[in-house]
Amino acid sequence: MNTLSPSSRPVGPWSARFGRLFLLLGAALVAAGLSGCGGGGGSSEPPPVAAPTLEIRSGLDGAATGPFQVDFVFSGDVAGFSQSSFTLSGGTVASDSFKQVTSRHFTVTIIPRDNSTGTVSLRVRAGAFTAVGGLLTNTVAYDFSKAYDTVKPQTEPTVNFSHVMQGASDTPPALLTITFDIDVQPFTVDALSVSSGTTVSAFTRVSPRVYTMVLTPPAQTAGLMTVTVPEGAVIGAVPGGVANTRPYAYGVLYPRWPG
Repeated sequence: MNTLSPSSRPVGPWSARFGRLFLLLGAALVAAGLSGCGGGGGSSEPPPVAAPTLEIRSGLDGAATGPFQVDFVFSGDVAGFSQSSFTLSGGTVASDSFKQVTSRHFTVTIIPRDNSTGTVSLRVRAGAFTAVGGLLTNTVAYDFSKAYDTVKPQTEPTVNFSHVMQGASDTPPALLTITFDIDVQPFTVDALSVSSGTTVSAFTRVSPRVYTMVLTPPAQTAGLMTVTVPEGAVIGAVPGGVANTRPYAYGVLYPRWPG
């Protein structure tokens, strides 16, 4: 009786079908494994493991003398960042100035306090923003500061008076000094208003801020000598200088003289 070895046995139709099924099943398992491991190009990036960091900066060198821009630059894409995410002192946010340039870059314009000096301080609080694609928020606060000087230069002169009696026993004549708080353009005695009967002599421009003159009342009188710098009489000798917008008056009380 002849026998067949396993390798020489004829392959029937059922055996062939099972072989093909096993091959198809194996291919499907391999494809599923590749998909689960990130193969096939259909996977997304893993979520971030930490919130982005933040740099707050301004391109302005030195102290601010007016409105200036502040940039918020993040190390990654963020969500939830808005004007309410930070606090501010020493200034205000310009209307409608908070802008989102990209999901990593925001800007705002700050207006320092007017006619003063100080420091603008800005703080982005902890929990103010979230990483896009994750639930992680910043756990630390970020601070920014900028010195400012918005003091406007004085352009209108103001006036101070003083006098010294030159006669015996504190009697006339009186040496009057007029001092301005800024330089003024030269003016003459005709710009002043002096009480009736009072004689003005030795009118002198000592400096751009100081003028002197001698006041002498009528003899055998006692009373009050007055000098007034009328409104608009003197003009500031500074950039944008203007005339005084109010009058300045001064009186010198004197006893009867000569005694």
